[in-house]
Amino acid sequence: MLIVLAWYAVTDVTSALYVLAFFVAGGAPMIVRSWWLEVAYRNEYTRLRQEEDLRAQREDYE
Repeated sequence: MLIVLAWYAVTDVTSALYVLAFFVAGGAPMIVRSWWLEVAYRNEYTRLRQEEDLRAQREDYE
């Protein structure tokens, strides 16, 4: 990506800025989805651990 941007900057700085904007616009949904899946994974992991801890506490009292 940097090579492409550098080449555009050599020929025309305005074009390089447009290309950078397109790279950001194209990559943003992938970054957001990756973040969303990471948060969902951590929430699910935390929920499962809490359920496991509750089961273990119940077994201690039985």
